[in-house]
Amino acid sequence: NKLLFSNSSKPSSETIREALCSGYFVNACKLQRNGEYKTLMGSKIVHIHPSSSLYKSELRPKWIAYTELLYTTKLFIRGVFEVEAKWISRVAPHVFSKKELIEQ
Repeated sequence: NKLLFSNSSKPSSETIREALCSGYFVNACKLQRNGEYKTLMGSKIVHIHPSSSLYKSELRPKWIAYTELLYTTKLFIRGVFEVEAKWISRVAPHVFSKKELIEQ
């Protein structure tokens, strides 16, 4: 096991999000030109749930992942956090190549 941070320091937001990405990479989504998010697995259009802190954000992250999918009138995602394409390709090269992520 790799120690991400020492006991005397707190992990950064980026470190925590990258660690979450390693478990939730299958729930990664990319922002489309029309402002909607599309899942990498299954290519489904999803919407950030109104209870999410990113729901009203004017600066929408290009890449996100989520912890929960909720279907009501449309597919909503909760537990949303920003990720980076390089994290996805690093933790899941067996699923997504860097080239695939760039072309998405």
